Amino acid sequence: MTVFLYLLAGLSFLVALIALLPVELRIRYGREGEEDLLRLGLSVWPGIRFEFRLVMIDFRSSLLWSVLSFRGEFKRGSRRSGFAERKKYSAREFVNALRQFIELKDIFKTVRPSLNYLAGSIELARLTWKTVLGAGDPFYTGLAAGAAWSLKGFIITALCSQLRVSGKPSFFVEPCFTRRILTVTLDCILKIRTGHIIFTGVRMMAALIFSGKAGRIIKMLIKPGRRYGYARTSH
Repeated sequence: MTVFLYLLAGLSFLVALIALLPVELRIRYGREGEEDLLRLGLSVWPGIRFEFRLVMIDFRSSLLWSVLSFRGEFKRGSRRSGFAERKKYSAREFVNALRQFIELKDIFKTVRPSLNYLAGSIELARLTWKTVLGAGDPFYTGLAAGAAWSLKGFIITALCSQLRVSGKPSFFVEPCFTRRILTVTLDCILKIRTGHIIFTGVRMMAALIFSGKAGRIIKMLIKPGRRYGYARTSH
């Protein structure tokens, strides 16, 4: 009996320790011309770190040809693995995506309380958002800069109302009246405890099961035709 109590105490201590582990997500995004670069870094104390890098290539021209091309890279320590994909899409796929969005909207209502709890547990430690834009004409550049300021203010106010803010957000828009340009730089750090993530997952699962919507999620995940082909690349 004593051994069992020791084991139970040790297991409880381990679970509590895991629940208290801090998780840090760093999001960095940059856009220059037609190329987008997204970097995601995930850190779990003590020293577990993952990094994901995604490059969007000729996004606008790809859309004109109904093709979306991108390449990416996973990184952990000195180990790297890359992939590339060239995805063609059609009007039917857009309709299917819209139908799935409507289904997810109904499911979102069920898990929304859990997601609100998760959002309230996330700490916004850093947010730096810089935009340089020019429309090629001073009048239209001024209008675009004003609209960008308003949009950024709305988005950051909404974020700060949902998250716990520990670092003051920094954002600004720099108009360029001499040429056409669009440069975006974003650096964001979010922090949370693993216990909040685990509890949110359990709470969402329970809500889906009791509402009878868990089966719909499973059907959507195992639906035939959901296959994505990735090709290795050396980029």
